Amino acid sequence: AFTFVVACAIILWLAPEILALVLLPAPILAVLAFVFERAVRLKNARVSSERAAVIGALFEVFSGIATIKIFAAEPLAKQRAQAGSDAVQDSVLELSAPRETLVAVVSALLAMMTLGVLVAGSYAVSQEWTSIGTVVAVYAYLVRAIAPMRGVPSLLYQVQRVRTARARSSEI
Repeated sequence: AFTFVVACAIILWLAPEILALVLLPAPILAVLAFVFERAVRLKNARVSSERAAVIGALFEVFSGIATIKIFAAEPLAKQRAQAGSDAVQDSVLELSAPRETLVAVVSALLAMMTLGVLVAGSYAVSQEWTSIGTVVAVYAYLVRAIAPMRGVPSLLYQVQRVRTARARSSEI
């Protein structure tokens, strides 16, 4: 965030008209973050509870392994653990779709932002509103500013996992 703010301040000083174009996707990114959080919240909670169920089943199996062997219930224990494992796998796959979509959309928005700066900068140079050096400097600062933003989807996913873990621990 600090890098982005500093880069925006420099771009504001160099070319204020281009800064508006740079900040144009910011509301879209904020809405995407909100939608992503809502889409992932329930799926993440389901993955967490299914993982807990599998761990509980495995704990029961391992703690009562002697009893299971005496009553020859190994196939039943294996079936129970496998069913839980399959449920976790399905939930994780379902959870990956919104995450991958967010990564693609954020990457596309950032690419459009850099392309927009180049197009607007080219137009500003052709109209003699600014120099080529200013456009190159703005582009260089923009590229440095958005490099950390490529990790935003991963950061949002980790924040959601922490929220889910906190809610799960308060339930317990």
